[in-house]
Amino acid sequence: MRKLSLEKACEHFSKVVDVEIPTIKSDIDQLLKALTINRRLIQLAHELKASKHDLKFYIMSNTSHEQFEVVRNMDLPWPLFDSIFISAAAGMRKPDLCFFEYVIDSIGVDPSQVVMIDDGPENICAARSPSSRL
Repeated sequence: MRKLSLEKACEHFSKVVDVEIPTIKSDIDQLLKALTINRRLIQLAHELKASKHDLKFYIMSNTSHEQFEVVRNMDLPWPLFDSIFISAAAGMRKPDLCFFEYVIDSIGVDPSQVVMIDDGPENICAARSPSSRL
């Protein structure tokens, strides 16, 4: 899979939708600034970890390198996560089964021992499909 920088993606999208590149970049910046942290989910993760110390948490996100840098500076409990998988680094995206397989192979666990939480129904459906090992 060919990796595309944010700059190149903005240039391409600008041509497709006939909108100026600075407008597209500004809109992306506004979207990134609007990101919020689900504090209840973070609290639940802490409670689960406290009740079972050997429990592992991973992040699997469809995120560009640039977006991840913004998120990385947010007030999140990063040490809680054992590993982070972003689509830009992996060259794959959810709901592609190859991304799920990549993460499972990387963390080295039996797929039957994995619980996936996601805000996209299409990602959950893909992970639960008969061709997936999850």
